[in-house]
Amino acid sequence: MLDEASRLLNAHGVSQSTLQDLAGELGVTRNALYYYFVDLEDLIFQTYERSCELLAARLAAAFDEGGGRLDVVKSFISRCLDPAQPQLAALNEYGLLSDAHHAVVLRRYDDTVAKLAGLLEERARSGELRPCHAQTVARTIISLVHWIPLPSAWTATSAEDRPRVVKALLDLIANGWAADRDQACDPAPVDLSPLLVRASDGFDQDAIAKVKRETILNMASRMFTCRGVDSTSLDEIATTLGTTKARLYKYVGDKQTLVAECFARADRIYGYIMTCALEQGATAQEQIVGLLRSNAMAQQHKELQPLRYGSAVGALPASEQVRAAERLRRRNQEYTALYRAAKHERSMRDIDLELFKQITPGAAAWLWKDFAKQTHDDFALVAAETTDVLRLGLRAI
Repeated sequence: MLDEASRLLNAHGVSQSTLQDLAGELGVTRNALYYYFVDLEDLIFQTYERSCELLAARLAAAFDEGGGRLDVVKSFISRCLDPAQPQLAALNEYGLLSDAHHAVVLRRYDDTVAKLAGLLEERARSGELRPCHAQTVARTIISLVHWIPLPSAWTATSAEDRPRVVKALLDLIANGWAADRDQACDPAPVDLSPLLVRASDGFDQDAIAKVKRETILNMASRMFTCRGVDSTSLDEIATTLGTTKARLYKYVGDKQTLVAECFARADRIYGYIMTCALEQGATAQEQIVGLLRSNAMAQQHKELQPLRYGSAVGALPASEQVRAAERLRRRNQEYTALYRAAKHERSMRDIDLELFKQITPGAAAWLWKDFAKQTHDDFALVAAETTDVLRLGLRAI
C-alpha cells in the first residue's frame, strides 16, 4: 500500500481523492484503507516514513557494496532510481504533517543526509573527490533522486526513458557539464531587491495595497508548494496570515485566481532573473551559472520563494493552463538556446540537452522545502554548491 501511495503522490500530489485513488489501484474499498491509516495525514506520514527508511537502506547497501572514488555515490543513486524497486516519495507535501510526524520524518531524513555527507567529506580528504560543502551536496544528491521520478514540466519523458535519464545523471554527478572543470566561473549575483514589493510612503494606499497583495501571494505560494494546492484552503492561508478570507478576495480573488496569480508571479521572478543573468554574463557559461545560482537564491528567500510549477499547473482553470503551458514553452526555449550557446562556445560538454533540462531543476528542488533547510545561513554558498554539483561533478579536480 505504501509503495503504491508513493507512486501516486509522486505522480499527482496530495488531493482529497488520494485515498480513493489508492483504494482503486489496490482493488479495495476506501473504508478498508482505514484499517491501516487513520486519515489522509497518516497515509502521507507512513508513506514519507517508509520513503526515508528505503533511502537509508539503499545508502547502507551502497556502503556495504564498497568501492572507491564515486562508486558508493553512484551505487546509491542507481539503487534509489532502480525501476524494479519501489519509488521513493519526494516528500513534497510535508506541510500537511502534524508536528510530531514532521519531527520523525525530519530526523530520518537528516540521518541519511549526515551519513552521505560524512562519505563525501572522507573521500574529499583522501583526494578521491573534489572539496565541497558536504551537507549541501548530500542534500542536493538526495533532491535529485527524489526529483527524477516526478512528472517534468520541462521535457516529456516516459518510463522507457528512465535508464537514459539515470545514466545521464550518473555522468553529471561524476564529471559535470563543464568542458573545462579547472576554469573558474563566479559571475556576479543577480540583484533580487527590485523583486521585493515595498511601501515607502505609509499614506500611499495603492502602494500599501500592493504590499498586502504581494504578502498574500508569497504566503500562498509557499503553502501551495509545501501542502499541495488541493489540500490548502483559503481559510488556512488567511489564518496563517492572521487575516480573513474576505481580504484575500479583496486583494487577489478566489482560489483559482490566487493559484493563477501565484503561477504568474513565479514566472515574473524567473523571467527577471533570466533577463539579468543574460545581461550580466560575459559568456554562456557565466550566464548559466548566474541564472541557476540566482534561481536558487530566490528559492531560499522568504519574501520571494516562487511557487513550484509542478504543484500548481493541474490546479489552474483550463484557460490559465493554456497560458501556463505557453509560459513554460517560452522558458524552455530560453534555456535550450542558452545551453546550445554554451555548447557552441565549447564551455559545455556534448551532453543530451533534453535529459539535462529534465535533471537540472532537481538539484535545487530541496530549497523549496523548509524541513530540508540546513542550519547554514550562507545562501550564496548553498546556491553555488547546488549549481556546481552538476557543473563540476564530484570527481577530483
